[in-house]
Amino acid sequence: RESVKNLRIRGRVIRKKRSVGLVPTSKHGCACIVGIPREALDETVLTAQEKLDEHTEVKLPFCAFNGGNDAWVDVGNKRV
Repeated sequence: RESVKNLRIRGRVIRKKRSVGLVPTSKHGCACIVGIPREALDETVLTAQEKLDEHTEVKLPFCAFNGGNDAWVDVGNKRV
């Protein structure tokens, strides 16, 4: 949510059981979906990685990635 606010991204955060994603939303009154610029997605992924790495008490495996049109952070691996 910090990236959405700071970078003025038109998107929404989706929370799933083991992941969190940032997906684009449409403009007000428009049926078309406006994409999120690649640079904003990259910055969002890097910010998420930094925030998760700051927490040294608990180390969970995670993967933060730019999906092209969206950004996701998946928590866990095949063992979790």
